[in-house]
Amino acid sequence: MVRRYRGAVIAVQVNHKKEPTRFHWQGRQYQVQAITGSWVERGTWWLRSSSTEYRVFYRVEAVQLNYYRVEKKNYRVEKRKSASIGTYYLSMSVGTSHDQPHDQWALERVMD
Repeated sequence: MVRRYRGAVIAVQVNHKKEPTRFHWQGRQYQVQAITGSWVERGTWWLRSSSTEYRVFYRVEAVQLNYYRVEKKNYRVEKRKSASIGTYYLSMSVGTSHDQPHDQWALERVMD
């Protein structure tokens, strides 16, 4: 199942190539295991001839860190090393648009 979260702002840690290595979403931290795809889309080029705005998209496989599981029987909390790996689509806005924040990361989609 694919869920869309168009523009849900997230905090992202990047490596020296500005590729995502970790991100925070809904109070949870995720570790990027692999980048399985990336592409660039230009912004509204048809509206602003001088705009250099664009978005870099990444399809990543990531795992949630500090994953906890609660047993219903005795309400015991069990810390696990990680949850299962999920596929996430992240994007970073870059450019000179006046109406959008720059170098801002967003979560676009989650695949279960």
